[in-house]
Amino acid sequence: MAKNNHLQSKKNVKKPGGAPPEIVTHKIEIRPYNRTEQDIPKWRQAIQSAESQIPRRTLLYNLYADVDLDGHVEAVTGKRRDPVKSAKWQFVDSDGTPVDAINEVIDSIGFDDLLDEIINSKFWGYSILEPRFWQDQDGSWEMDAGLIHRLNYRPENGIVAFQAYGEDGINIREGIYAKTIMEVGKVNDLGLYMKAAPYAILKRGGLGDYAAFIQTFGNPLIDAMWNGFDEKQRVQLQQALDNIGAGGTIIRPDGTTIEIKENNTNATGDAHGNFLRFLNNELSKALLGTTETTESSSSSGYAQSETHSEQDENKHENDLTFVRKVLNSRFIKVLQSYGFDTQGGRFIIQDESRELSTEEAFNMHVRMRQELGLPIDDDFFYEKYNVPKPENYEQLKKEKEAQQPPEPPKPEKPKKEEEDPAEVELSEKSFWQRLKDFFRVAPAETTGAAHQNCGGHHTIKLAANDRFDNDALIQRIWDARGKLNFDAALFYHTSGLLNKAFKEAWDDTSKIDLAENPGFIYGVDDPALLSAFEQNLFRFTGAKTLAEIQELNELFRQAKSYDEFYRQASALVEVYNGSWLETEYTTALLTGEASATYNRLIKQAELFPYWEYKTAGDDHVRQSHRLLEGLILPANDPRWQKIFPPNGWNCRCYVVPRMRHEFDESQLAAMRARADAYLESTQFSKENQQGWGVNRAIAGEVFTANQQYTRKFPGKAAKELNKLKASDWGLKSYSQAKKVATADAPEYSGTANEFWEGLDELDGKKVVRDYNGRPMELKPANYKRHTSDSKKKRAHRVQLLEVLKQGLLAPDEVWIQGTDLDAIRYVKYYKGETYAVTGRLKNGELEVLTWYKVTEKKGIIEKLRSGLLVKQ
Repeated sequence: MAKNNHLQSKKNVKKPGGAPPEIVTHKIEIRPYNRTEQDIPKWRQAIQSAESQIPRRTLLYNLYADVDLDGHVEAVTGKRRDPVKSAKWQFVDSDGTPVDAINEVIDSIGFDDLLDEIINSKFWGYSILEPRFWQDQDGSWEMDAGLIHRLNYRPENGIVAFQAYGEDGINIREGIYAKTIMEVGKVNDLGLYMKAAPYAILKRGGLGDYAAFIQTFGNPLIDAMWNGFDEKQRVQLQQALDNIGAGGTIIRPDGTTIEIKENNTNATGDAHGNFLRFLNNELSKALLGTTETTESSSSSGYAQSETHSEQDENKHENDLTFVRKVLNSRFIKVLQSYGFDTQGGRFIIQDESRELSTEEAFNMHVRMRQELGLPIDDDFFYEKYNVPKPENYEQLKKEKEAQQPPEPPKPEKPKKEEEDPAEVELSEKSFWQRLKDFFRVAPAETTGAAHQNCGGHHTIKLAANDRFDNDALIQRIWDARGKLNFDAALFYHTSGLLNKAFKEAWDDTSKIDLAENPGFIYGVDDPALLSAFEQNLFRFTGAKTLAEIQELNELFRQAKSYDEFYRQASALVEVYNGSWLETEYTTALLTGEASATYNRLIKQAELFPYWEYKTAGDDHVRQSHRLLEGLILPANDPRWQKIFPPNGWNCRCYVVPRMRHEFDESQLAAMRARADAYLESTQFSKENQQGWGVNRAIAGEVFTANQQYTRKFPGKAAKELNKLKASDWGLKSYSQAKKVATADAPEYSGTANEFWEGLDELDGKKVVRDYNGRPMELKPANYKRHTSDSKKKRAHRVQLLEVLKQGLLAPDEVWIQGTDLDAIRYVKYYKGETYAVTGRLKNGELEVLTWYKVTEKKGIIEKLRSGLLVKQ
């Protein structure tokens, strides 16, 4: 960033305009918190309201406002806010030079309020801020944090409601609001106050409630005695005790005695005080993580104090890191929208350092001594770590050295006619290079960047329990005399592994660390796309199983003995179910990671408009992929449709999204030229022929057509897989399968319109879900055609609507069928009847085609129970 862009001069430099009005706050109705008496049932009710189908946090935030008034809560939360506010915050450009205009903002009171509210999001769970900026009389920049009233939050929808109890409002994730509004906190997080609230409630009601408690457990006991014969005397004594005056006066009958005994078990002060201390400790644990907070204890030992101190330091560091990342991702975007020059800049903490803990220092010193061979005196360790040195130290050391085996003689290095200067230099610098490696600092933190890494693996080795029983498969081929059509166990093993690898990688959100900014909604779960990938893996596995079985059958026909067959078959299955499967497993895993990343980040393209191509950076990286290292292109550049990783078998490349200020747009033409050179290269042509050169997240395929085993029998794979019958999968016959069912088929009693209105909606489409949670669309025209009264032959299907739901949610069998293996059939058995639901995967979306009662004819039954059995 050039210095003339720092907004340092108050003249001749374009600065942000004057303080704008509070756009959102001026449009909403602000109501005060309802500070009613709180109790535990109201706390539970508030949580239930916040977690309901239509979540509302009004009750919860009213409760939190009451918790916020507690003195101990204020002290504890202050312990987390104070280190953040007292840190020496500074904004510097890409060269590390302070940017005056933004540092003036940092010096304003409003910036302290901003830091307060960022930390407060930890307690409340979520905050929405509308920062504003203006120049005061001397030209210095000021700001206001602009906390928007919490009662109007609808975080699940990104809405600030016009009224505290209303539905309509402003979508702060669209238009200008997406640039000027800050969301801080996790959308579904109810905050630490949720855990602290019950203890604050007990404290708030405690002073009144404890009057009865102290009366019972704190007052002294009165020991009264009468002669045991005169009943009138006993009655008069009881009356005297009941009428004790305010000054403790007792008028008792003659012949009686009274003795007052102090209650030493529960002294008045301790009974109430101990309980208050317990509640405060629980509040501290909920909000700070420790019990030692604002009050010291004379009974606390040094070790305990040190432990609490270390825990506090860790908490402060975590808070500082969280705030820094929020500033560098969300607040920097707001600054940019108001005209501040943030290009390449970042928020830092001046002179930030951390003293090593005792354990860290000890480990470092030991490593310096053992791994680097640095001479460190023994006395240093005794003095540094306060360990008593034994009186017979010298004797003990000699005995220890005597026990060490002598070092073997080093082989002499062959003499060279000439010394290699580079080798001499390396030898002389080896110690310093090792020292540099030892103290190497972790890579600098990338501001606002999400990081999807393929991991350090090259090819993942399958665990022992993931290995297939190859010997059993070979035996099945031998027993079938080389005529085995298919092997269900092999199919389920392979498809299970590949689907598990893909799904676990897809679901693993730890691969995405969007600046630890929990205000984002990723919306990654695309069930239709997941179904496309799953279908792709089933088709791939079916073709692979078919190819492997056919090759094994051929080996049987060629073999002259069992030993010869076993030897050749073992080598074949080790390739199919060993090295090839490991490569396929790795590909499924990397594709799952990359596809999840793509679908998360494409939704954040406005915030991260550029993506950078990165490699794993080790010796396994292909030379062609090294040429793409550091390539930055717009997120919507069509080149990503061909180069978005993975880009080859076991490719571990990944992308790092970049914010607008992180990329110099003047370099865009050169970047595109680099990408085009790669796409025109011979290497890319080879990869393209192998089925790469395609963005799998868009295609919905882990393995493309060129990578399918169908190449071994082109045009016949789907036909052969559709020929598979129930017997090939080890299923019972149709008549036996039907006999197992004992429940009667349910009959829907409502109208077609009532059923339609009760369906779930997803992206404006009516859907029903199957056993795997996959949404299947019911298209209006098709639904009407099936349920219209004008079609009497189909109108009876209204009565089968309940069968439709049950058949999808709890099918007895699920088959993948069709010319392109894109049809999916759900079979459900009832007492004496069988029903089917047929769906189709088209353009990455699942839809219901029809549902019906099965006609029990041999040809129909055989066609119904054919293809790939993916669930039984």
